[in-house]
Amino acid sequence: MPGRIITLLFAVLVGGCKYPANCSMQDLACNAWIALLYVRVSTWPDTQQAQCYDAVGARMSCAGSGQDGAYINQPGPYSLRLIDSGSVVAQDVREDLFWLRCSDPQSPPSCTGTATSTVTRTQALNYCNNLSFTGRQWRLPSAREMALLPVYDVSVPNMNTENFPNHPIGANAYYWTSTIITNTPTNSLLMDLRKGFFASQSNAIATNTYVRCVAGNSSAAPASSFTVATVNGSNIVNDSSTGLSWMQCVLKAGGVADNTSNCAGPSPANIDHANAISYCEGMNYAGFSDWRLPSIRELNSIVDATQATSPVIDTTAFVGSPTGTYWTSTIDVAGPLDAFTVDFADGSSGIINRTAVIGDVRCVRGP
Repeated sequence: MPGRIITLLFAVLVGGCKYPANCSMQDLACNAWIALLYVRVSTWPDTQQAQCYDAVGARMSCAGSGQDGAYINQPGPYSLRLIDSGSVVAQDVREDLFWLRCSDPQSPPSCTGTATSTVTRTQALNYCNNLSFTGRQWRLPSAREMALLPVYDVSVPNMNTENFPNHPIGANAYYWTSTIITNTPTNSLLMDLRKGFFASQSNAIATNTYVRCVAGNSSAAPASSFTVATVNGSNIVNDSSTGLSWMQCVLKAGGVADNTSNCAGPSPANIDHANAISYCEGMNYAGFSDWRLPSIRELNSIVDATQATSPVIDTTAFVGSPTGTYWTSTIDVAGPLDAFTVDFADGSSGIINRTAVIGDVRCVRGP
């Protein structure tokens, strides 16, 4: 840690703000005198889920559960801070992102007023692109960026309400992203920030739809950052943008790792949530025994909605990947008999009963 602080202090003193066009005098990274108080987060943010649940939905100890709550700040801490007199929320995740604290047309800093709930996709794009506020260049966030926003330690809304007050909590609260689903170009991915999952919705939808703009380095959403490494005879996909390492193939029936060329082994059997956790936790693959079931945020990080066909994943890195619903380790705290899933047919996500025998499994480790 001392080495990181010294390096950071030197960088701030010499170079000033990393992205001057997106900084203000209130940004911590732009003020050398408080550099010792600021350490940039260098890993993908944690979901902030800290509770675990048994098979009947009762709270239990997280130790040894393999659920999301058992891995606090893994891969990294979730960091938000208010800047610009409390009107902007800075999020530190490898490259800084800056979020408008309020939804259109609420008034900062306390977000008084009612958010407009009938925003079309075109209106959302135009609103962010034409916004002149705090000297930053605002835009509509990509799905990858929007996936960084919810937290999963509360029931409704799945938002940090201290930093994002007066957030819509109706039956649905869909927030536009700039990500069109290439294999279904009439649809985009919208984040339901009431629950924290993506929905595939028509580009023409104009009900329960909101907008929140983002600024910052768009390299926070790289086109591809995967490299495949063969370790002890097994293939691992390393992601430089998150620091995570993935098993290249999904698990086969019985939770067995697939080491066949191009992941051409038998089709994976459907697996319930308990076994999905158990199989990853017990996995010894490529000489590593610290594999686990990914959280909702981690699994969302490998969705690539720009793929022309299903599955919506980089099929060069993740060869032979099936199109299916994948389990995550993240529990729905509002209904703890359910867990979050990601559908690689279109990149949408959802909440499914943990006893359902429906899911594919891809294990993760690190960073």
